[in-house]
Amino acid sequence: MNFRSFILNLSLIPNYWQESNPAKWVYALKITYNGGSVNAPILKLFIIREEKTGFLSKIFKKVLNLGLERSKIDRNMTIRSLDLRDLRHLYRLRGDALGLDAARTLTRGNPLGAVGLMAYVNPARHIYASIADGDGVNLLGGIIHTRGESFAKLLYLAPSSRLDHPDLPALIDHLSAEAGGWGAFHVLAEVNEASTAFDGLRKSGFSVYAWQRMWNISQVAEAGSRSDWMRVDSIHWTAIQSLYQQIVPPLLHPIEPLSQRGVGWIDAGLKSYVSVTQGIYGIVLTPLIHPEVADVSAKIVSLVSHLPDRRNRPVYLCVRSYQAWLEAALEDLGASADERQAVMVKHLTRLVRDEQTLLATQPAGVSIQPSRVSRIHK
Repeated sequence: MNFRSFILNLSLIPNYWQESNPAKWVYALKITYNGGSVNAPILKLFIIREEKTGFLSKIFKKVLNLGLERSKIDRNMTIRSLDLRDLRHLYRLRGDALGLDAARTLTRGNPLGAVGLMAYVNPARHIYASIADGDGVNLLGGIIHTRGESFAKLLYLAPSSRLDHPDLPALIDHLSAEAGGWGAFHVLAEVNEASTAFDGLRKSGFSVYAWQRMWNISQVAEAGSRSDWMRVDSIHWTAIQSLYQQIVPPLLHPIEPLSQRGVGWIDAGLKSYVSVTQGIYGIVLTPLIHPEVADVSAKIVSLVSHLPDRRNRPVYLCVRSYQAWLEAALEDLGASADERQAVMVKHLTRLVRDEQTLLATQPAGVSIQPSRVSRIHK
């Protein structure tokens, strides 16, 4: 038998139970001799007994090593939407999810908990979740979009212990593509700058446009304090827009436009506005306070003291980097701050700033009658 007559062919074939999942395919060694297949175990025994040249043994080992190296490159994870068969993954990872919308996490709790999953039945929102599956690792992610808004928000990534996985950017890109189908121009995410998810977001096209801290102001309330805060009404909308234009940098206006809901409080001098987000786990206040406002500490104390229907829920104040001067007042009040978070954005569209000339054309079948001037009075 001529050893060199053997032909060794390494090929990628699907497992019997995983034909629809390329990540589960395996490499098989097909060996033929004179056109006919050879039983691999018998050939292996034959190779081991071959002691003179060791030719086939070297080739066999070299081909197997090649297969192992190629398997590290070609076996990619598959990404698909969540369905009923993934309920076991949701249950297993329910306590290991990283929330990427700080206000939502503080007010509604764990995004994979019972309250977080209630968002799926809200007809006013688009919500989508997907899973990257393969190599014994499951990565989950969710994204949400409110109808009429120009941006979507990443909800969560899980498990938090595997957010350094090389396939995380692909999962984030998949979620962002879904937001583009809803008509969103941007995708937002909020993450601690020390988190392992930060690098994955950067690799998938996210960039930092602001920083924020969540301050716990639950303990700053004072009984008997006077309040000059009023519920926002339609007559206050012009003043709120003015505050937004003066405080929020113009470059950020296309990313996070002023919400049209106008749910919150405004002071009597129309120089301070606070939007309110609340849930069963807490209340988050997002301020727009003009730097000319005097005694900011007293205003914050009076607002927290007179919040209606608080029910002992914790109260947080979200301070963005363009209002960092508020942090000194919060420190004086004894409020506690969470870790600094990067507020990140991924642009799904490109803003065209060049002017374009459009020619007016007359619609077919429409006649235009010239106006007549019969008399001019001087």
